Amino acid sequence: MELHTVPVVVLAGGKSSRMGRDKMALPLGGETMLGRTVRVFGEAFGRVYVSGAGEAVPGAERIPDIISGGGPASGLHAAMKTLPDAAFFLVAGDMPLSDPRFAVEIIARAAGFDAAAAGTAERPEPLFAYYTRAAESAVDAAADGTFGLARVLKSVNTVYVEVPEEVLTNVNTPSDYDKIFRKQTHNE
Repeated sequence: MELHTVPVVVLAGGKSSRMGRDKMALPLGGETMLGRTVRVFGEAFGRVYVSGAGEAVPGAERIPDIISGGGPASGLHAAMKTLPDAAFFLVAGDMPLSDPRFAVEIIARAAGFDAAAAGTAERPEPLFAYYTRAAESAVDAAADGTFGLARVLKSVNTVYVEVPEEVLTNVNTPSDYDKIFRKQTHNE
């Protein structure tokens, strides 16, 4: 599959309960965390969708969950049911250091597999991963939140690609955000 035809689905449907406020709206380098993810992946891939309810995001179309409360699997499920594409790259909106170059590497390694994910079989990162239609029935089964996408990856033919840990840094708490904010401010 040619890279430019792969849509990116940014997960932005969480409750941000540990953060205490909408983490997707947190400022980072002159834009919101969600806005940054949409922008950098849009520049690399062209088509970006945001999974979950919320306000419009420039450069992306929203895809509402079909099954609510199912977590990330519900977001991927909605994309698979809404979009006609053969495969999708999934990235969490709360991974502000995620880098499309590593997404490209993961997709390049996916030939012949149902999915390709960052990490290892022992420590997969299902929220920085490439899913094909061959994984759709497993995603459907997980969409209600009964089990997560890590289990989906284990149930289908998946290749794992190691990427720098920093790329997978997740922001869930005020402390996580402070670390990322300080790092971003230091790098500017």
